[in-house]
Amino acid sequence: MKISFIIPNYNGAKTILKLLNSIYSSKNITKSDFEVIVVDDCSDDNSVYLVQKSFPTVKLFIMKKNSGAGAARNKGIEESKNDFLFFIDSDAWLNINTLDFMANSFDKEIDIVFPKLVYENSHILYPVLDIEKKYPHISGCFFLRKTSLKKLDEHFDSFYGTYLEDYDFFIRCRLSGLKAKYVVDARVIHSNKTNGDYSKRYYLEIRNTLYGMIKLGK
Repeated sequence: MKISFIIPNYNGAKTILKLLNSIYSSKNITKSDFEVIVVDDCSDDNSVYLVQKSFPTVKLFIMKKNSGAGAARNKGIEESKNDFLFFIDSDAWLNINTLDFMANSFDKEIDIVFPKLVYENSHILYPVLDIEKKYPHISGCFFLRKTSLKKLDEHFDSFYGTYLEDYDFFIRCRLSGLKAKYVVDARVIHSNKTNGDYSKRYYLEIRNTLYGMIKLGK
């Protein structure tokens, strides 16, 4: 299995090295089997420098303007060379067996494989409800057969920016007939939430919800 890891990054200096180390130390993978693509969305911290210094073989692309996670993932897809795409955000990282569990869960009927996302404090981020175990809704980490993208009308809709672009993507995946599988034994650790001003996020989520309702006709 040839894998392209696609990592959208925006100010991920606190966690991106932990993520990259977790990829390279994953069980049952050799460097000839994968490439790592980091797409930086105009960070203003030192995350780009850290990647260049510590992982010079990583393929690093810098967006011309801050465009959101969806656009960064699209750039990663465009630059990817391998048959399977492993998407993971820069504020999450793998357990040593995560990749092995997820890779071995693919069969000819499956297009998407997704793990359990758990915060550092052990609280579950996703999936929480039984219905969420049937199909992914968030893009913190998922594994995708690249040829399956041909069934979609587009990849990620970059209009959304960062919020709810993943809901839109997975709704369209489901409507296009892509099959998904939840791998309960595969764990991905997500950094704990931090306190801050979420007013901009609230505004964007409301805006993007309205946009999605109009776009998808619901």
